Amino acid sequence: MADSSSFLSPPAPSTTAHMAEQQELGQWVLASNTAVAIFNAEDQLHFASPSFLALYAVQPGPQTFHSIISHCFHHKVGPRITSPLSQWVNTIQAKRRTIPLRTFEIVMLDGRWMWGTEVTFSNQWTMVQIIDFTAIKHKEFALQKAHDEALLAAKTDDLTRLPNRGAIIQRFHQLYDYCSEQNLPLTLAIIDLDHFKSVNDNFGHAVGDAVLHHFATQADQLIRAAGGVIGRSGGEEFLMILPGAPTSCGQDLLETLRIDLQKHPFSTAQSIIYYTFSSGLVSCSQLCSFEDLYKAADKALYTAKIRGRNQDCVSAPVKANTQ
Repeated sequence: MADSSSFLSPPAPSTTAHMAEQQELGQWVLASNTAVAIFNAEDQLHFASPSFLALYAVQPGPQTFHSIISHCFHHKVGPRITSPLSQWVNTIQAKRRTIPLRTFEIVMLDGRWMWGTEVTFSNQWTMVQIIDFTAIKHKEFALQKAHDEALLAAKTDDLTRLPNRGAIIQRFHQLYDYCSEQNLPLTLAIIDLDHFKSVNDNFGHAVGDAVLHHFATQADQLIRAAGGVIGRSGGEEFLMILPGAPTSCGQDLLETLRIDLQKHPFSTAQSIIYYTFSSGLVSCSQLCSFEDLYKAADKALYTAKIRGRNQDCVSAPVKANTQ
């Protein structure tokens, strides 16, 4: 590896001022925290700043890109290498010298994030500059986390932590498309807690909210285990979607939920509250809209209520609207 002065000094400076500028630049590179390295066309290390030597634990003597990375890998220093060494090196080598200016991220084993810039000259020499941008990356992660949390909050019901109406309808369309492509049935159920107003009137809205949360937790655990999804569509009404399942499976699942709620009712320090629910179910194995399915399930729910509540009612399957 050439020493820094032989590289940074021009071969034939035209003026003393030019030489001074080159020497000043060289001193800046040596003192900078920026890691700088020059590789010749044969990929031999021609120059490296102290920061680069430290970053990659470069050993004395002639070095190539491959030997530097190999040393890092075997001594567990430098960049994080997540695949077999030869595969990782081949992947990186395939990207190097492909364009005049290339930028890339490097994750270090010590947890730092580095930003690299590779400049390739016409003679295939390359200059690499690497800076630490860990602080910027952490801010990026924080912003992404905040964005994801805001997105989740926009799709989540605050009280029950289930998908809200917009999110559960969006999920319906996703599952409906999948079932249509696979020629599978899909069951939609509207679930409504019976006489819920009396819970609020007799125990207060805080207890009513707790009952809704209790139901959501019990139902979500059971329905998720069956491969379905449930969301709160508003008030004491919930929507259940069972992809790939006929209404008979939905009925069996809801009956199991009823039994669970009787075994594990909502309780406070003062009282135990038993509550029930009614549901209307409908299935679709042909092209049909969410609106048509919801309307059919809602009619079935109404029938379940006028029959005495605490039961399910199944609508006739909704067929495609060919008009």
